[in-house]
Amino acid sequence: MVRANFSGGWGHNLQLDVTWGVRRQDIADNYTMVNVSVHLVSNAYVYIPSYSKPITVKVNGSVVDTVDVDVGIGGNQDKSLLSKDYRIDHLEDGSKEFSLDIGLDINVGNYGSAEVIQAVKLPSIPRASSGNDVTAVIGQPVTINIDRKHERFTHSIWVRCENYEKKIAGDDITTSYVWTPEMALCKQFPNTSSGYGQVTIITYDGSREIGRDVKRLNLSVPDNVKPTLTGFTLTDTNTAAASVVPGEQAFIQILSNIKVNFGQAMGAYGSTITGYYAEIVGKNQSTTTQGGTLGIMNYTGNVTIRARVIDSRGRTSNTIERTVNILEYFAPILNFDVARSGAQSSTLTITRNAKVAPLAIDNVQKNQMKLTFKVAKFGSDDYKVDTGSASGTWTTVASLVNSNANLQGEYAANSSWTVLGILEDKFTRTPFSAVVTTEKVAISYSKDRIGFGKIAEIPEAVDSAWEYYFKGEPIQNRKLTNSDGRSLTNIYKTVDEYVTTGFYYVDDKKLPDPVGGYLLVESYSVDFIKQTYTPWNKSCEFTRQKRGKDKPWSAWVSPALEQCYPIGSIYQSTEPTNPSTFMGGVWERFGNGRVLVGVDETDADFNAANKQGGAKMHKHDSGTYEAMIGSVGGDTGSLGFQAGNRNEERLKNSTATYRVKGEAIGSGRNFNHFTEIAGQSAESSNLQPYVTIYRWRRIA
Repeated sequence: MVRANFSGGWGHNLQLDVTWGVRRQDIADNYTMVNVSVHLVSNAYVYIPSYSKPITVKVNGSVVDTVDVDVGIGGNQDKSLLSKDYRIDHLEDGSKEFSLDIGLDINVGNYGSAEVIQAVKLPSIPRASSGNDVTAVIGQPVTINIDRKHERFTHSIWVRCENYEKKIAGDDITTSYVWTPEMALCKQFPNTSSGYGQVTIITYDGSREIGRDVKRLNLSVPDNVKPTLTGFTLTDTNTAAASVVPGEQAFIQILSNIKVNFGQAMGAYGSTITGYYAEIVGKNQSTTTQGGTLGIMNYTGNVTIRARVIDSRGRTSNTIERTVNILEYFAPILNFDVARSGAQSSTLTITRNAKVAPLAIDNVQKNQMKLTFKVAKFGSDDYKVDTGSASGTWTTVASLVNSNANLQGEYAANSSWTVLGILEDKFTRTPFSAVVTTEKVAISYSKDRIGFGKIAEIPEAVDSAWEYYFKGEPIQNRKLTNSDGRSLTNIYKTVDEYVTTGFYYVDDKKLPDPVGGYLLVESYSVDFIKQTYTPWNKSCEFTRQKRGKDKPWSAWVSPALEQCYPIGSIYQSTEPTNPSTFMGGVWERFGNGRVLVGVDETDADFNAANKQGGAKMHKHDSGTYEAMIGSVGGDTGSLGFQAGNRNEERLKNSTATYRVKGEAIGSGRNFNHFTEIAGQSAESSNLQPYVTIYRWRRIA
């Protein structure tokens, strides 16, 4: 209840009495019916005849009602003028505060007017229930708690995430709900392991919706949702090798290059396969592409190929391993002896020693051995194929050991013959030649020739089948050069075949600088061979070794390279040419766009090789520049302050980047006011005058 006196000369004898009360509240429509009661209260000195006067009702300053009432009243009375209900709408959250203003203007008998203004706070009406942000792992249960504002409220729950929108709980949920996000939600995040959506809690009072509360939904794809790899296929990119050893269980040393197809890979719940990886375990050979190759395999035996895939979420699949057999391969090996036989010594008997890589699978020979013989008179290049039993093709055996067979032709005993044998497998061929001399005699001669140990054939020459000795020591009897001292020219097809000591001219694409040039071969035995190659148009040379007849050649290397540029060395030039083209080795570009700094073990920035740092541009960071200035007391002509002023301590403890400290003007005086200057510089260049070059680092 609130009362107010009237404003006139007699108004102190008369009061306006106002009370209010809550009649009822409507939860669904969010309003309160408020009853307003207005009385006139008089003392013994009041008399007002009957008059009709308006009562104004205002809510928050706005007139909501005007009611005419009879203000006639006598002494010592309490007269009811108004009792009426008004609808007051609440805010969305159910709260409501307002000002109630009741005014009555009598203006009779010098009573004037009265006005009662009071602040009213209504009880809050329960509104929509609320929840919290929900964090869940898809496929795992999570409890959604609801802060219910009224005990009769019920709720439904909706989830929206990307293209997924679904009612997950019906209209009868009270204070909580255990929800297991279905795995299909993973499809909404095909390229990431997590995402977010919305949880909407809808509040009902009976069948009427009270409101909605929307919260963030944080979802994670479970760790077990990964791509799958159920298998992969292996093929040999070398079609010739694949034709000999088909299938995926065996491949051939040096010749094969395995291609990996990840065809049996799938993403999970919408993810796609974005990455591939396969390796030969322990061999530092791998591929990261679909259909990529693993590289040449210079080893034999069983190896493990391990594969996996990566999906668009960045997750890695299970790994699959397969064991394959790398079959030993070597170039065909051939040597033979030729001897004369038959009554006329015109039949040539071949003692054959031949071998090819068997490439056996399940003890079944897969590599074919083919041996062909050609014969020409010694000194002639007019070779004729001999189809005798010494030649042949073998598919079930891989070697012949001291195997004798005859050539078919008749080869006169008074002539020497060159027998050329060519051993081939499915991939390569190896030639070998031997000379059979004339029928053996002690001495033969005519007017223009003489022979020792054979019938003389060469005019105007000593034609000997015997070796020469001087003082009991053998004299070299092998041709190292042409008779005029010039190099032997392109005797074999490939540089790999040059294994006998001599001086040759060669032209082969496998040479380190394939312009053609001079090859010096030094051979201790069939197991230890050195080649030195000098391009005809350059002064540099390259060397390599073969340490074992069945072993591969080493890489070509320039001797100067090892002396001047060991592994780890830096080569600089104004030309972009890779140094491997003219001095061998394996090089990579190095230090692009950077200057070099020497290693300093005492400085953490420079205490090891290959550390990087620095920048082309720099700027000064933001900071505060503080100085202390001002007058002392009322002396405006001075600067500084009495020592001990607190501002001095402020300067000492300041976090400013830049400071200016005051100097004493008089005894114990410093500056005492701060001036702050903040900012940063623009970027400026760190570069010293420079010239650009190419740098290369040798890595192998």
